[in-house]
Amino acid sequence: MNIKVVDIKNRGDLKKERIVIRALSNIDIGYYIVFLTKMTGEKSFSSNPKEVFWFPDKEIDKDDLIVLYTKKGEKSIKENESGTTTHFFYWDLESPIFEDDKSHAVVIEANGWT
Repeated sequence: MNIKVVDIKNRGDLKKERIVIRALSNIDIGYYIVFLTKMTGEKSFSSNPKEVFWFPDKEIDKDDLIVLYTKKGEKSIKENESGTTTHFFYWDLESPIFEDDKSHAVVIEANGWT
């Protein structure tokens, strides 16, 4: 996969809760979908995702950050001092979804779907 989930920050706080992702190569983020899932055992996860976010089409450069907030908002970008860009997206949910350590984000690449 050409992206890496770096962290889920501020779990349970709708104003700050977010997933941080790093692009490992140049990508179109529109080929990626995020699912909320729960751990059901030490190494097993539910196959019944509760929330789904499909990123809109957008070219992202290698080493850029993608930040997906669970709250409502308008997508935007920020140029970083390092020369990279942070791309902000919003899930537009009414409440936080990563309430505990059993809540996880699964990212799937959907390149070539029909």
